[in-house]
Amino acid sequence: MEFERTATRIVDVETSIIAGLLHTSDYARAIMGVVPGHDLEARVATRVGRRDVLFRKEGRDCASWR
Repeated sequence: MEFERTATRIVDVETSIIAGLLHTSDYARAIMGVVPGHDLEARVATRVGRRDVLFRKEGRDCASWR
């Protein structure tokens, strides 16, 4: 995740699901399902927190292909 925080350009190619940087909490929760021994809400918070890189004040060049 450090690479995402410091990147000046993000390119994402996905073929079957919504890109991780665009997940809502509900979508992340639905696709993660129940994983024994893991805190689902902590995983969802981490996943959704990744999208913050898209909304920082400094510019970001992002592209996504499906």
